[in-house]
Amino acid sequence: MGFEAIIRSSKKGDDGEVKNASLACCCSGKSSNLSRNAFKKHVVTKTNCKAPVNASVHFDGKWKICSVVFDHNHELSSSGKTRYFKSNRIIQPSVKRKLEVNGRAGIRPNKNFNSLYIEARGVENFSFLQKDCKNYTEKFRRLQLGGGDASALQKYFLKMQNENSNFFHIMDLDEEGSLKNVLWVDARNRAIFKEFGDVVTF
Repeated sequence: MGFEAIIRSSKKGDDGEVKNASLACCCSGKSSNLSRNAFKKHVVTKTNCKAPVNASVHFDGKWKICSVVFDHNHELSSSGKTRYFKSNRIIQPSVKRKLEVNGRAGIRPNKNFNSLYIEARGVENFSFLQKDCKNYTEKFRRLQLGGGDASALQKYFLKMQNENSNFFHIMDLDEEGSLKNVLWVDARNRAIFKEFGDVVTF
């Protein structure tokens, strides 16, 4: 209908199942400019739009819409632009496989996208954007490890832990046994954390 919906809030019951949910327009809420650079322009997307849909689970187990507000305080997108909404930009599994195969072959992301463009006969036939294609390719490449990389990393961690028992590490594997996440903290940083408690993630 010309706007993207987001889950504003939800509440679970004692059984762990969601019982109440509130969907809102993506322009709900207020924008907060955290930049200290007064000359840096930011696109304002939040207009404090009050157009929610509230629903809850009825006694018979079926969802019931409790209230709907249709009035938006901003212009709605035309039907031709709704495919650019984040929720509508989906890379199909078959396309993901092509991106992965071409990525392994060393084909650059822009060439990879161009081949899909020619095959689809126009960008209007895509359900994703070029940057989505690039982001997926880069994410896939980051997750690829060379032969023995994971075991070499584990050996290094064990060596560090033998040298200092306060060295901490953990490795998270996926269902196929491939390395998914890695976390390590050296003894000095653990001591600093006890003093200050600040965390920086990247």
